[in-house]
Amino acid sequence: MKASKTNASSITAAKLNSFLKESELNSQLGCDHIQGFHFIKLKAGGAWRLRYTDLLGKRRTAVIADASIKPAVAAEIALDWRTKLKDGIDPLGHKKN
Repeated sequence: MKASKTNASSITAAKLNSFLKESELNSQLGCDHIQGFHFIKLKAGGAWRLRYTDLLGKRRTAVIADASIKPAVAAEIALDWRTKLKDGIDPLGHKKN
């Protein structure tokens, strides 16, 4: 399913709050709309991450935002990373430059 700007993520603030209260450390809350996009619960709150295959075929997991970022904003970042990949740009390599 392709995500639009209005419903980019299936992860809402309410779902995230419930997940943070009920889940164990290192549990992941995945998005149904953006492949590889998920939130991981950590001792320090958590992180928004994106799993993807880089331009050389290597599987990568990148932290794209910290837990203070709202789900909709993190989803937009994930979509931006996906767009870069489609354009032949590795977001991790691009981020370092």
